[in-house]
Amino acid sequence: PIRLVTPEAAEEYEQELLDSVEEFAETVVREVMVPRVDMEVVDSDAMLQDALSTFISTGFSRLPVVGQSVDDVVGVLYLKDLARVVHQDPALLDTKSASEASRPALFTPESKSVAELLQEMQQASTQIAVVVDEYGGVDGLVTIEDLIEQVIGEIEDEHDPAEGDFWVVEKPGSYLAQAKTPLDEF
Repeated sequence: PIRLVTPEAAEEYEQELLDSVEEFAETVVREVMVPRVDMEVVDSDAMLQDALSTFISTGFSRLPVVGQSVDDVVGVLYLKDLARVVHQDPALLDTKSASEASRPALFTPESKSVAELLQEMQQASTQIAVVVDEYGGVDGLVTIEDLIEQVIGEIEDEHDPAEGDFWVVEKPGSYLAQAKTPLDEF
């Protein structure tokens, strides 16, 4: 049979996969979460029309719905739920709030094992969890994709920034970079 990869390359890939599975059990949520400062949210009193604009501008399909502050997460709004509302009655875009259309949020401590969280998210049939610190404040969020990437590596989609999108050359010797750009990539 024709092989696409040499046996040595296949064995190396398999070993890397086994190593990452071992590390998966030892990894905690804090290490894989999207930090609070990078979270995109929808205000609970925002009308669905505004929420739809946020979905379109960010490219995300699930967004936390917050009350008075980011620490006051009242639920999670799903784009597919919003699409269903628009299809059934487009007039609801201007009359229904994000909190009315949101689903309950799953909260998890930052110290929980990612393996445990993955099982919990599977049992709860949810794709996103809000990460909280020991005082109940929101530290960030984590998705199923974040957890799976710990095992198989980066999963790039159409919304991920392309290589080099973290900085631009303003003039020779002068660069403008996002503050979260890893130095080794820069």
